[in-house]
Amino acid sequence: MFVLLLIGFVLFLAGGHTAHLVVDGTDFPYIPQWIGIFIILTLMFAVGLYQNWWDSKGEQKPIRLRHREK
Repeated sequence: MFVLLLIGFVLFLAGGHTAHLVVDGTDFPYIPQWIGIFIILTLMFAVGLYQNWWDSKGEQKPIRLRHREK
């Protein structure tokens, strides 16, 4: 969800800069595309690491079953 918001924000700033919009006397800032891509890739890498850590934390040792004697 955060990735979609970030992409939307970058597109909003890029569109405002292209259209030469002015808000309160200041122009929209220009953000190079590589910065947005770098932020998105870094975020996805961090989320992947966190998910792997969370999955490994939840693993439990297998339960040892006793065999029934006949």
